[in-house]
Amino acid sequence: MNAYQYAILGLLSFTSGENDIENFNIEKYKVYEYEAPEGMRPEDLIKCFQKINPNIDPTIDSIHFPARPYLPEDMGEFFLHQQIQNSKYVSTKEEADIFVVNTMPILSKYIGDCNGWKNHSERLQKWVEIIKESEFFQSRPEDHYFICQSWTCFRAVTGELADLANQMTYLIHEANRFWISGNYDTNPKDVIVVPYVAHSDIYPLSKKAWKDRKYEVSFIGTLGRRTWVRKILNLPSVQEKSFLYVVDSNNFGAVRSFDDYVKYMTNSQYCLVLAGDSPSSRRLFDAIISGCIPILIGPEYTMPFEKLIPYEKISIRINLDDWRDHPEEQLDNINKISLEEGFNMYNEMQKYVKYVNWRHGSGVLEAILNDINLKRNNVTEPAKWYDGHFV
Repeated sequence: MNAYQYAILGLLSFTSGENDIENFNIEKYKVYEYEAPEGMRPEDLIKCFQKINPNIDPTIDSIHFPARPYLPEDMGEFFLHQQIQNSKYVSTKEEADIFVVNTMPILSKYIGDCNGWKNHSERLQKWVEIIKESEFFQSRPEDHYFICQSWTCFRAVTGELADLANQMTYLIHEANRFWISGNYDTNPKDVIVVPYVAHSDIYPLSKKAWKDRKYEVSFIGTLGRRTWVRKILNLPSVQEKSFLYVVDSNNFGAVRSFDDYVKYMTNSQYCLVLAGDSPSSRRLFDAIISGCIPILIGPEYTMPFEKLIPYEKISIRINLDDWRDHPEEQLDNINKISLEEGFNMYNEMQKYVKYVNWRHGSGVLEAILNDINLKRNNVTEPAKWYDGHFV
């Protein structure tokens, strides 16, 4: 099935409300987030980071970010904390059905001495004590959920804390064992795939009406990744497509491409979401929130909240073999989609923005609770672990 047929099939099979979270019973759940000691709370770590980097907010995108990983896309840990505390689901530990262990490991790894805590290792050890001393963890480890989102979790969650986290359900961007342990042998009890945090500049912008957007299909990013998927855009036969707008960040100038990334995405009808060093990408959620219909090209993998978000109806997937052998034809198929058909897909996508929008509302928390509910009722399939063999 080509990309055009895939898109139309998704539109024809839509039944209003079939994936709406209101149809799932999550109202019963009560959530307790383990309380960090004073000086280690999420807000404390934010302040320590900004004391070291006075002109940088770790939740706001900036080309001048001081070190790897690129923290703003992994700050769902902080936004989950906010969503829990501001939600109707928050509970005492005695009444809780769900226990969230949020050690803010990536942010903690960035900073050293913070409010009397000497370093990241000292904070990790304190969390080990808190978890091991918890009677609720001792009796109900299966009800505990650990969040660390980044590909560098294996560096930030180490030793005894890593062993404890593996007894819980892991919340992370990609079902990738290497991200969790630095090898492919680890087996956390379970995993829930959660979205990347979308680019902060998307939110203040007034999105153009979808039909009035200047660019039909666009990609702004780095073409020189380990995988071959992005390199297809270097082909002269692809570059000559008048409806395709591609900017390689390596050739465009880092500052300009970074600043213009959101501008082009919010002014595009379709956005290429191409596999890079691994299958998942923040770009998918930037596209959804920008109102740009994602075109997914790469190996299939478990995406966030698949039972809730009908990706087949709000995105277009191009088969890897077709992209390698006939990219021109696949792009032409996108170009053939009528404005009406594309606009219908855009309108459908708007219903699910709240479930990937970490910065506003409580939709991501509710989507996580929905996944938990489905798992507890055996209505979901195990995550597809990425084995790292795709190049």
